[in-house]
Amino acid sequence: DEPTPAHAGPTWRVVVDETSGNVEYEDVETACRSKIRPRTGRVLASDAAPPERPPAREALFSSTEDSSGDEEDRRQRDAAEAEAARDRERTQASCDFCDQALTDPLRLARCRCALCACCQYRHLRFFRMCPVCGEAVLVEGGRAVGDG
Repeated sequence: DEPTPAHAGPTWRVVVDETSGNVEYEDVETACRSKIRPRTGRVLASDAAPPERPPAREALFSSTEDSSGDEEDRRQRDAAEAEAARDRERTQASCDFCDQALTDPLRLARCRCALCACCQYRHLRFFRMCPVCGEAVLVEGGRAVGDG
């Protein structure tokens, strides 16, 4: 009579899939593979070294290069974009939420959304968040903080 093993069920071997690098479990007897760890049986770990990782990519831009010209260009571009955004805000004629005419407008300080008086009354006093983008609204003295 052969002694019965202490475990019940199949024996599984841990295998690393070479194409994806994911761990799989292979039944020792049937060679069937599973991506989910088996609940029954015994799992054997291999002493083999893990697969080598591909070499890290080199940086596209060297941080030691002189980038003062690029930095100045970026600042000029940012300034031009900010000025264009201010122009769009000054000429905005409709509410960002209801798309009606801006009557007694309020431009919220954090998100820069513009709301008409009706939307301010309906949404800001109850919800304390912008109805357009969901950003929290700054409130001081019971009123929403905005640029006017």
